Amino acid sequence: MGNVCVQGLGLDTADGFAHLYSHEGNILIDSDIGKFNGAFYAPKGNVKLISANLDITGQIVADTITLNSNNIKIATRYIPVDEIIEATVPPSIYSADINDDRVVNMEDVIILAKAFNSVRGDERYNNSFCDLNGDGAINMSDVIIIAGFFNNVY
Repeated sequence: MGNVCVQGLGLDTADGFAHLYSHEGNILIDSDIGKFNGAFYAPKGNVKLISANLDITGQIVADTITLNSNNIKIATRYIPVDEIIEATVPPSIYSADINDDRVVNMEDVIILAKAFNSVRGDERYNNSFCDLNGDGAINMSDVIIIAGFFNNVY
């Protein structure tokens, strides 16, 4: 269901950015040395980082965050969600199934309708789950995505 797992002796993205995105699943990084510059985005899953020395510059968004390290250094860097999503896969049936009941149907349309015409920062924006294309607005573009997957079961 969209899990991301990265393992290695030494992972280093300090000279660039690494955006790891998993809409439905989990992200696991297991490395002896971990220098990460970027974002870990798993809004409905878990982000677990395991490293002897962990050095993170960026942001972590997840339902549950686990950091397991002898030495941890964290510096924040705001990265807009649309920048993270832009570098990932296009919307899929998993993103169109807003309520996670394994079918795209009227229940998902109603949830999207309640947040329709809102933008990031609005109360009705609904934690961006209805923003299916990650553009910061819930509008007809999102309705078209949900329509494309309507009545699909996975």
